[in-house]
Amino acid sequence: MAIIGICKGGRDMNSTKDWEIGAVMKSLRLEKGFTVTKLAKLTGHPITTIHGIESGRNNNPSFRTVCGLVDVLEVDFSLFMDMLRKI
Repeated sequence: MAIIGICKGGRDMNSTKDWEIGAVMKSLRLEKGFTVTKLAKLTGHPITTIHGIESGRNNNPSFRTVCGLVDVLEVDFSLFMDMLRKI
């Protein structure tokens, strides 16, 4: 799976609630049919990081971490931000 580099330029994620990021991330992961373990392997992030984001326990995921997850899930970053705004 190719990384498509959709996070170039970045966006300010400080205006979103952490649990919203986790809810959207989990929804996207499930839509792709990925387990947390598979997503962890594809991104290189620990399983605990992904669980923490999805559950809201990780209340400050880094932009780099979120971009890595969104890239592997093959979702345009602008669309990801729009999904957060709709929650």
